[in-house]
Amino acid sequence: MKGLYFVLAGALLTAGCISPELRSARIAVNERDWQRAIAQLEGELHRVPRSPEAYYLLGFCYERLGDLSRMSQYYDSSLACGDAYRERIVEARRTYVARYYRRFLTEFDSSRWSRALELVDSALVVDPRDRELYQQASIAAYYGDQYDRALNYGRRALGLENPASPDVPTREILMSIAHSRKEDDEAIRLAREIVKMVDPTTDSAEAYLRAFDVLVGFYEEKGDYAAAESAIREVMAFYPGRTDIKKNLALMMLRRENIAGAKSIYVEILRNDSEDFDSNLNLGTILANESDWTGSIPYLLKAHLSDPGNLIAIRNLMAAYFNSDQVEEGLKMKAKLDALEGGG
Repeated sequence: MKGLYFVLAGALLTAGCISPELRSARIAVNERDWQRAIAQLEGELHRVPRSPEAYYLLGFCYERLGDLSRMSQYYDSSLACGDAYRERIVEARRTYVARYYRRFLTEFDSSRWSRALELVDSALVVDPRDRELYQQASIAAYYGDQYDRALNYGRRALGLENPASPDVPTREILMSIAHSRKEDDEAIRLAREIVKMVDPTTDSAEAYLRAFDVLVGFYEEKGDYAAAESAIREVMAFYPGRTDIKKNLALMMLRRENIAGAKSIYVEILRNDSEDFDSNLNLGTILANESDWTGSIPYLLKAHLSDPGNLIAIRNLMAAYFNSDQVEEGLKMKAKLDALEGGG
């Protein structure tokens, strides 16, 4: 029994033994002598290159000195050696990130983009693997017209993405930038990714619709109206009651010279909303082009009353009045047209 006691006592003495450098460093930390602690800890790391405590204490010292970059570097090194100080490191980072993030949101809400980005950059120094910070930074940079920075932040955010929770907002930012720069292949790639990721029947529906707007716009610019119409019909399957989608479909039908199909859509829209400007103007214009002057007048008149300065409505209404022998009304429209075109 005595032999066993001495073996255990020896083990405890060995486990409790620390180097003079680490002991001195602990004392210096307690005395808030950060520079002396740093010197002792660097000596300890020279002796034990993978000491989680030495790395942690170095990070703690630099945190107190306000050097957040070195703090983060040493905290990462401590975590790489094991989990002994994980909770303390996570809590320290959480405190700093929360502080900067609250200030970031204040600047963001006030549209002070440059200041907002300074604050989020500080938070990223503290925790360079926080995906949400990169996402928010990308949005702020985009709103501040700093597209290159927005791309950089966005790509970092996607690099930290959890496959089980795809990052749609960041893809939207990258898609919008690519679309504005006419980088069609990239914009279409991102739009298709978003369409696959988003459930159009949930609260994320607007992201789905914006992605389809990019797809439809791309097809339209290329003159592939059949593909554009097909994409619009795919969206309509989920939103059969949305007027804006119906009007886009009607426009695509007009480009494909499916006049009857477009007319039927405008009639359907006006059945539910007789004051819809676009539907009145376009249906009235179609009827005027078909020389149905009398039939076009009620629609063109509603469009004109809705937007008295719209030249298309005035011109078509003037033509409809003259061609239906309503000369006096036609002259009134001509006078309005002359006044608008003459700037009077």
